[in-house]
Amino acid sequence: MKVIEFLEKANKTLFSFEIIPPTRGGSIDRIFNLVETLMPFDPPFIDLTSRSAEVYYEDAGEGRMIRYIRQKRPGTIGISAAIKNKFNVETVPHILCRGFTREETEDALIELNYLGINNVLAVRGDELRKDAPDTPGKTRHRYASNLVKQITDMNDGKYVEELIDAVPTNFCIGVGAYPEKHFEELKDWTSHKESFNPFINIINSNCTKRMKIEILSNIWDVILSDDNVDQYENSLFMQIGEMLLISKEELSNIQT
Repeated sequence: MKVIEFLEKANKTLFSFEIIPPTRGGSIDRIFNLVETLMPFDPPFIDLTSRSAEVYYEDAGEGRMIRYIRQKRPGTIGISAAIKNKFNVETVPHILCRGFTREETEDALIELNYLGINNVLAVRGDELRKDAPDTPGKTRHRYASNLVKQITDMNDGKYVEELIDAVPTNFCIGVGAYPEKHFEELKDWTSHKESFNPFINIINSNCTKRMKIEILSNIWDVILSDDNVDQYENSLFMQIGEMLLISKEELSNIQT
């Protein structure tokens, strides 16, 4: 079912969730445990974020640094398919401009089409990341509106290369928007970045203390998935816990 259909048929407020894939080498079981905790809230769909490859350096000793280009959190497509099949809930993988060529984007969209995933969120991606120079014969999108155009072209049976008897895709396309300052092209639906306070109110009204601690435990598992906790992650975790009316002592117990 397409996101736009959920929105058109809704007779109440709908709440969805956005999940970050684990770091390279992480376990999908942590994601499954998190989704299992969220399913009682009956999300119509779940977003899966994506990150392009990043450049980082490692000290090789003797004053030498080794440069790596690697995607730290791969698996968006695979996890989207796994969650959809395991929990019977629609998933919305994020498709990025930055870090991917048009040809790589087309390949990803073809895989999603074969997997029966027909909802995507087209976004530009992190502006702080630098794209590699275009390789001969390959091009990249600069804006999300260009990415949206590529997906709508595929829905019309138009691919990067001119293909004979190409089968059209059937993607429902969402875009990210900050309505107070961005006025980019909108498509089928728009994901607005807003406060999660309404979610906190719903959880506090409908969940027991034990359920809230279980939710926080799963959040902490996701934070630990890369074996690194920075000050911002810890601060956010403590803020969420306080809003869920969990004491600092109990939050510390979750962290140990």
